[in-house]
Amino acid sequence: MATQQRSTFRRRQLGRELRRLRAEAGLTQGEAAKLLHFHGSLISRYERGYQVPGYHDLRAILDQYAVPVDDWQPYTDMGDKARAKGWYTEYGIGDYNYVSMEDEASLLREVQPGLVPGLLETTDYARA
Repeated sequence: MATQQRSTFRRRQLGRELRRLRAEAGLTQGEAAKLLHFHGSLISRYERGYQVPGYHDLRAILDQYAVPVDDWQPYTDMGDKARAKGWYTEYGIGDYNYVSMEDEASLLREVQPGLVPGLLETTDYARA
């Protein structure tokens, strides 16, 4: 069963991959929906990340887009991650803004502007 929620980083990532696979298969959204017996706008909602296909729907999409069965695992893993709730939901933070992207980050940097004390802001100091 598909879930209707806000578009998050993981959902958009899965949607981009589904859009790429559909384009590689040479199908329009309407053609894909007709072949899969989906409502016309469902493919669009999947590709924009507003809705996540259920496990069996995702497998049907991959099959229709001629993705070899041996290559399905990364896409089903993406689907599982897209359906999962982030750790931040336990703290009342919703699935929006950049929280889900920060959750995926592998490196975090903090930048602070430098401060030059007033005593060092002299003409002689600047020349040196």
